[in-house]
Amino acid sequence: MKKRYTAAALCLLMILVLLAFCGCSANGPGDSGAAQPGTDEQPASPEDTAPPEVPVSSGEHIVTVTGDVPGGDKEIDLELLAAGDKDSVFAGSYSAINNWPSKKFCSASGVRMEAVLREAGVLDGFKKVTVYSSDGYYMSFTREQVLCERHYYPNLENDDESGALEAPMIIALAYTSRGADAEPEPVRAQLVLGQEDVFEHNTPAFVEDIAEIEVSNEDPGKWEPAGAFPAPGAIEAGETVKLQHTYSGLAKLYYTTDGTEPTPYSTMYNPSTYQPEVNVPITVTEDVTIRVLVRGYGKHDSDISELTFSVA
Repeated sequence: MKKRYTAAALCLLMILVLLAFCGCSANGPGDSGAAQPGTDEQPASPEDTAPPEVPVSSGEHIVTVTGDVPGGDKEIDLELLAAGDKDSVFAGSYSAINNWPSKKFCSASGVRMEAVLREAGVLDGFKKVTVYSSDGYYMSFTREQVLCERHYYPNLENDDESGALEAPMIIALAYTSRGADAEPEPVRAQLVLGQEDVFEHNTPAFVEDIAEIEVSNEDPGKWEPAGAFPAPGAIEAGETVKLQHTYSGLAKLYYTTDGTEPTPYSTMYNPSTYQPEVNVPITVTEDVTIRVLVRGYGKHDSDISELTFSVA
């Protein structure tokens, strides 16, 4: 019996020596839970090995991009785009003027239009974008109007551009018109954009419940020049001139009477679509040339009209 115990002890000793020589442990060879000799690698924690979270979409914020789209129409899931590319997301305040005209402040968060067009593969080639609502309302924009710098003007009430902040064109997933600092509420994809200048009437360009975004690689052309009634020519002192344009509800007319080039900072002839009394005719008391610029969404600025009147 004693000899058997001695033999067993010797066998156990030999096994322990072999295990130590092979560098094995009780966990077995290749155990991933222990640091390897000669390295600084630490055991992986459960957090390190957990699979990444996969963004989940509600399916409620999908817009279709149509028109000149390589490979055909593209459905863009705005929620997935926002989850996968944080640089595409914007949240902030917006200032706005409508065609009454009245001023307001809004708050919105969503996906930059530039990011949507990039995702659809059309960013490099498009020249015009038209955004359609499910109820048939639509608004068009030139490439420059989509990609230009747009702003939130906190001092809009005073026509003051100081303190301006970025306010790009976005497809909002949350929006409120209750103020610049109010918490936006969930909405069905809605187009929201800041102002290029403190006088821009941008509210009409806010498209609710977007159903489609159509892109075109064709040049949208210019707005037609403005006209006047009476027609340029001889006029009696004190008579008034009314500026005219076929699309006065969509385009704005800016004019000067001192010979300078009209700009968006010049006098706006048609500030209201709903209050005709605000659109004051121009009284002519001496020879004058009225120079008019037409601006609006969806087309390039018009050529400058030069309407010359001579007092009889």
